[in-house]
Formats: sequence, C-alpha cells, structure tokens
Amino acid sequence: IQRATASLRFTELPLAEIAYQSGFSSTQNFCKFFKLKMNVSPNKYRKMQVQERITTMRTFRAKAPDELVPYL
Repeated sequence: IQRATASLRFTELPLAEIAYQSGFSSTQNFCKFFKLKMNVSPNKYRKMQVQERITTMRTFRAKAPDELVPYL
C-alpha cells in the first residue's frame, strides 16, 4: 500500500498501472483493497493529496521572505 500511496501522490500514472506495480491482477481488486485499508478510494486519495500540495504551496508563497527559514 505504501508504493501505491506514493504513486498516487507523486505521479499521474493510471490506476491500472499502479495496481499492476502494487501486485494486483485487476484494478477493481486494487481499488477495493485500497479503500478497505485507507478508508477512501484511490481517486479520492489522489485528489486530496493534490489539493493538499496546492494549499501548502499557497501558504508557502504567502509568507514574507524574512519569515522563511532556509534549508541547512
């Protein structure tokens, strides 16, 4: 499930490809298992992650330069 969540978060791979890479023989079985474990469908999970990244980027950009902490 970790590989699947990473693929959903950071790629635009189709669900069929993510299912295959995660060891499932069908997208339907993958979706059922994912929803059972994560309490949300793979599509919904991906949409939530995209929205979270957008919100984070907007928050980051809204900060004044003197408020930003450089990476060391």
